[in-house]
Amino acid sequence: MSQKIEAPTLADVDRIARQLIHANSILDDALHASLDGSRKDLALIQRILDGKIIEPEAEYTLRALGMAFG
Repeated sequence: MSQKIEAPTLADVDRIARQLIHANSILDDALHASLDGSRKDLALIQRILDGKIIEPEAEYTLRALGMAFG
Protein backbone atom coordinates (compact mmCIF):
# COMPACT_ATOMS: atom_id res chain seq x y z
CA MET A 1 0.00 0.00 0.00
CA SER A 2 1.57 3.28 -1.07
CA GLN A 3 1.10 6.53 0.73
CA LYS A 4 0.24 9.78 -0.96
CA ILE A 5 1.40 13.08 0.48
CA GLU A 6 -0.87 15.98 -0.32
CA ALA A 7 -0.71 19.69 0.35
CA PRO A 8 -2.70 20.81 3.39
CA THR A 9 -6.19 22.06 2.74
CA LEU A 10 -7.30 25.54 3.74
CA ALA A 11 -9.07 23.95 6.71
CA ASP A 12 -5.80 22.27 7.74
CA VAL A 13 -3.90 25.56 7.52
CA ASP A 14 -6.62 27.32 9.51
CA ARG A 15 -6.55 24.64 12.24
CA ILE A 16 -2.76 24.77 12.49
CA ALA A 17 -2.77 28.58 12.66
CA ARG A 18 -5.38 28.55 15.43
CA GLN A 19 -3.37 26.00 17.41
CA LEU A 20 -0.19 28.06 17.10
CA ILE A 21 -2.02 31.21 18.17
CA HIS A 22 -3.44 29.34 21.17
CA ALA A 23 -0.01 27.94 22.13
CA ASN A 24 1.52 31.39 21.86
CA SER A 25 -1.25 32.83 24.03
CA ILE A 26 -0.60 30.21 26.73
CA LEU A 27 3.12 31.01 26.71
CA ASP A 28 2.43 34.72 26.87
CA ASP A 29 -0.02 34.38 29.78
CA ALA A 30 2.15 31.99 31.79
CA LEU A 31 5.69 33.08 31.00
CA HIS A 32 5.36 36.46 29.27
CA ALA A 33 7.20 34.90 26.34
CA SER A 34 6.29 34.10 22.77
CA LEU A 35 7.12 31.54 20.14
CA ASP A 36 9.72 32.55 17.59
CA GLY A 37 10.32 29.30 15.70
CA SER A 38 13.72 28.71 17.25
CA ARG A 39 14.97 25.96 19.55
CA LYS A 40 14.14 28.32 22.40
CA ASP A 41 10.49 27.34 21.90
CA LEU A 42 11.22 23.84 23.18
CA ALA A 43 12.56 25.20 26.48
CA LEU A 44 9.50 27.43 26.88
CA ILE A 45 7.09 24.57 26.19
CA GLN A 46 9.03 22.35 28.61
CA ARG A 47 8.75 25.04 31.33
CA ILE A 48 4.98 25.10 30.84
CA LEU A 49 4.78 21.32 31.13
CA ASP A 50 7.20 21.05 34.08
CA GLY A 51 5.36 23.81 35.91
CA LYS A 52 2.11 21.85 35.65
CA ILE A 53 0.42 24.99 34.40
CA ILE A 54 -1.72 22.97 32.01
CA GLU A 55 -4.17 20.42 33.35
CA PRO A 56 -3.75 16.90 31.90
CA GLU A 57 -7.37 17.09 30.72
CA ALA A 58 -6.69 20.19 28.61
CA GLU A 59 -6.29 18.17 25.43
CA TYR A 60 -6.67 21.04 22.97
CA THR A 61 -4.01 23.09 24.74
CA LEU A 62 -1.64 20.12 24.92
CA ARG A 63 -2.19 19.42 21.23
CA ALA A 64 -1.56 23.10 20.44
CA LEU A 65 1.72 22.99 22.35
CA GLY A 66 2.62 19.82 20.47
CA MET A 67 1.90 21.55 17.18
CA ALA A 68 4.10 24.46 18.25
CA PHE A 69 6.85 21.99 19.10
CA GLY A 70 6.60 20.63 15.60
